[in-house]
Amino acid sequence: MRQYINPRAVSVNINHLYGIIKNFRDAFPDNFEQTGLTICTQCEGSGLPIKPNNKCITFWQGDEFCDGCKGFGIIGIEKIYDEYLCKECKGSGCAYCEDKGTVDWIRNAVKRK
Repeated sequence: MRQYINPRAVSVNINHLYGIIKNFRDAFPDNFEQTGLTICTQCEGSGLPIKPNNKCITFWQGDEFCDGCKGFGIIGIEKIYDEYLCKECKGSGCAYCEDKGTVDWIRNAVKRK
């Protein structure tokens, strides 16, 4: 049975974390480079599922994000604050992580089929 996922809660989490990452990336480019994180090539770091049209975004739904980075704009995040990025949804929110996008260390260690 599929559980309902609240897309608003997911987008709030992603938008909040995207802002933090973007500010860090812009303010401290040398430190960002040392983290080992890479800018998503699919969305060029925007986190949006863009359709290029003269380098403009032609549409965007508030609950749609890039498939490559799940809206973060970067690839390689494993841990946020004191929790781990959910392996099921890669941080976008799902029933396993209760729409948070993160799980505690126990759920992170459990291998799911």
